[in-house]
Amino acid sequence: RCVARFDHYCPWISNDVGLGNQVFFLLFVMTASFASSSALVNFIRYVIILYPNKSPEYSNSLVMGAIWEHPVICALIILDIIAISFVGSIFLVYVYCIQMNMTTNENLNHRRYSHFLDVENGGYRNPFYRGKWRNFLEFIGMEKLPNGKFGRKPNWMTCTDLYSYNKMMNEKEQENENENE
Repeated sequence: RCVARFDHYCPWISNDVGLGNQVFFLLFVMTASFASSSALVNFIRYVIILYPNKSPEYSNSLVMGAIWEHPVICALIILDIIAISFVGSIFLVYVYCIQMNMTTNENLNHRRYSHFLDVENGGYRNPFYRGKWRNFLEFIGMEKLPNGKFGRKPNWMTCTDLYSYNKMMNEKEQENENENE
């Protein structure tokens, strides 16, 4: 199926991430990162502070004493560190993509798309970058409208005549530029 602003397919939510659910996906990954971090802090707090090492054989080693006294909690700490590194990296990459106004797919495959090729310098450029703040506003669905106010963009899921819309927006931008001069 066709997904507007396709970002990637996520097996966690068993769905594509795109224009209709990208903000919710960001909140999901942010919440998962926060929950994993909170769990890790609480696991470590439980092992070190609340129940200190009581075994005489490992009284000099905090790690060995923790493994001896709390093997399940220590296993959960290891799994949580793995989860934080995975979920946290997804969150950081997604925030980077938002700042650059790119999808995850474009970020991973920018060398395959001709519109990212900078012919003059022989490198790559991002034609969609409009500054971090404007990129973020566009991501959450807010944008500076031709009247100078911030508001909702048109729904790309239902917009069928993209050429007419772009023509209308260009005309309004030219009118605003003429008014500003």
